[in-house]
Amino acid sequence: MDLSYTDPNYTPVYSLDGYSADIIASATTLCEKQGLTGTLLKGCIYDVVVSNDTALVDQETLKTGCPNQCSGKGRCVNNTCQCAAGWSAEDCHVGSCGNCYHGNCEAGFCQCHIGWDGVDCSQKATCDKVRRT
Repeated sequence: MDLSYTDPNYTPVYSLDGYSADIIASATTLCEKQGLTGTLLKGCIYDVVVSNDTALVDQETLKTGCPNQCSGKGRCVNNTCQCAAGWSAEDCHVGSCGNCYHGNCEAGFCQCHIGWDGVDCSQKATCDKVRRT
């Protein structure tokens, strides 16, 4: 098997000879905005330039060292999750319900008491929406 797959100290060589300086600069800006550094930054720039596909920038952020890839509820910047509004914890897995007027917050979502409905349990449920918890 190729050492690049098994040697943890392997550093890939990225050559952008022959590519426009403007294209390389644009790719660098896109990748740096994602907080990528070192080999991840170089790989991101290379992938974007060679493929001419800026969508690869988002894929590069999945390779970073953030726990649980921020649970899909935040962005990984410098190996630290920046959680989206309403989410917290090191890996953004804890949701905050806000106000659960007639219910309880469970796993980041309001669980409404019988007879109540809606995201925040503020709406009286109709007969077809009544559920037991």
